[in-house]
Amino acid sequence: MEKKILILGSAIILLMFGAIGFYELNESRIAVEPVLYPDTKQEETELKGYEEAEELIEYMIYQIREQNLDLAMRGCAFQNISEYFMLEYYIRFLERFEHLDLIPPSDTDSEAYRAITNARLAAVYASTLEQLMEKLTFDNQFELLGIVEDVPENPDGKYYTDRESICEILGARTLKEYIIYLKVDNQTMELRCTLARFKKYWKMLSFHSLEDISIEYVDLRRSKEEFQEMISLEAYKEDILPCNYFIINHCSEDNIEVLLKRFFLYLQREDALSAMAYMDIYEDETELNNLSQFLTKQAEAAKKIQNFYYQTFLYDENYYAWVFRDLDDRGGDLAITLSTTNMLFSNLYHIQEVQNDGTQAIYYLEFGFGNQWFRKEVHLVNKNGWKVVDIY
Repeated sequence: MEKKILILGSAIILLMFGAIGFYELNESRIAVEPVLYPDTKQEETELKGYEEAEELIEYMIYQIREQNLDLAMRGCAFQNISEYFMLEYYIRFLERFEHLDLIPPSDTDSEAYRAITNARLAAVYASTLEQLMEKLTFDNQFELLGIVEDVPENPDGKYYTDRESICEILGARTLKEYIIYLKVDNQTMELRCTLARFKKYWKMLSFHSLEDISIEYVDLRRSKEEFQEMISLEAYKEDILPCNYFIINHCSEDNIEVLLKRFFLYLQREDALSAMAYMDIYEDETELNNLSQFLTKQAEAAKKIQNFYYQTFLYDENYYAWVFRDLDDRGGDLAITLSTTNMLFSNLYHIQEVQNDGTQAIYYLEFGFGNQWFRKEVHLVNKNGWKVVDIY
């Protein structure tokens, strides 16, 4: 009897592994290459980061002066934030949840949310760096005069506890604020910034003090300080940090049903990058010539995918109301509810055509999740192949 049970058990295990192997083979046949840039084989660099905050600032100023947006972005903190941002700590500290206006959580190590956050914040940092380049390099060359850490004379307990809370939210080890002194058009100007240390290396968190971090414009002020010498930045001429952002690939399908099945499958598998590759981001290939504008369109696509996840996971209005009645104590519950791993419990049942004129189309995606039936309206466009414009 025991021998029969052993044989039966072995057969079941072999059948399971066979099914898994067939599934993986089928998946590999439909896999897309979601990322056009960076090519990780070509992007490996010996320099991983700067262990001194002042060195990171000097690197950033050098790249801004050279108008090299690509290399300047590599000194910024958005990839680190996408990996470590804790929604539970954010809610506990601020007692609020801004829904889609806020980047998604990394509390549950969701690769989908990490990609979405990276895309959204990369656009923000690129826009800020462009502002700085326009202000500092328009019709003149600027020089670095000095870097001074900005610390209050008599900081109170709240000063330190607030910074500890921010570090918890961001997953940073410590924060520092600096004043950067620049010579611009023969005038001394000052620019404030905040740096965060993640593990060994410093990253640019904001070109503002923590107090002014929500300000969207770059605050470059005249200074009364005087400096006799300038700081040479030639040491950073050859420095290249690892790429921390991505450019999504350009993928489409001739058949809408094939496209929608694959699009939903990638959302189900927490593969936001592959799903984004099927979205209408490109007008034409020349868009890559303006990195900041392209990253803005990429961020819009990422936010649409975040919206799809949130609408799916927060369908239960009674649960959502219960969370908000005691939000500061239920931030962890909310983060778990929003986990993209929950998509494993969804099932796509039906794809229905609403209208299709060969150039634009509207389809319904009908799927089940959490004992709930969903019908999502998908808008598509044909640009030498069908792509997803939006999903409602």
